[in-house]
Amino acid sequence: IRMNRDHLIIVGAGMAGLCAAVEASTAGAKVIVLEKQAEIGGSSLLSGCFMAFTETDFQKKLGIEDSIESLMEDFMAVGHYKNKRTLIEAYGKHQLATYNWLVNQGVQFQTCQAVSGHSNPRGHTIIPSQAIGQLRSNAEANGVIIKTNAPVVRLVKKNEQVVGVVYEENGEQFADFSIAVPVEIEGKEYWAKVVVTCGQIKDTKTTVAFNPFDVAEEWKADKEYKKQLAESKAKAKADKLARSKSKSKS
Repeated sequence: IRMNRDHLIIVGAGMAGLCAAVEASTAGAKVIVLEKQAEIGGSSLLSGCFMAFTETDFQKKLGIEDSIESLMEDFMAVGHYKNKRTLIEAYGKHQLATYNWLVNQGVQFQTCQAVSGHSNPRGHTIIPSQAIGQLRSNAEANGVIIKTNAPVVRLVKKNEQVVGVVYEENGEQFADFSIAVPVEIEGKEYWAKVVVTCGQIKDTKTTVAFNPFDVAEEWKADKEYKKQLAESKAKAKADKLARSKSKSKS
């Protein structure tokens, strides 16, 4: 197993993963994105192309009067009021900034129309291929490495925290360990390491969405993997010692 280190490892090159890659790399992080498919985009390319935003410049140009309160109420009603109110409020609080961020990144919104479950026209449509292509271009311009045909087969834990991943590429296995970096969000400091934005990790039935820490217990230590990792470390140490002895003799 070959080993690498990055500040942030993102699993899944759909829209969420690419947005995370752009934002983190803009802040100076060294980022790698791992996509199991041959092409990036994931389910974002198959989506209905609608994003629910309110109080946007697009709505204002069309003379649509809307509000965050109306948006949140519609979400609650569609969920038969079983939704988590705090999550709906978080979406309402950040949705306009998200829309403006996407526009600033070059994502082109086509129309704003009525969508099922919403009392006002707020379905902002995109052309998925344009959005994905633009975000990829921005990420790579920041130095982000995007690997396709690179399925993650295992999350690696240390002291009950996910610190890396094992992924496959061209028949080989690679271990990529994150270098934890502090990220400040609304005055609080978080330590970003591994962000999972794909649907599933190979060889497990557990669905992973955004936060691998919630499902880290589903992955048990693989004895063969531990053995290979120990052998790899021992070989690296032996090679370093051999090089040191060679230099001292010369």
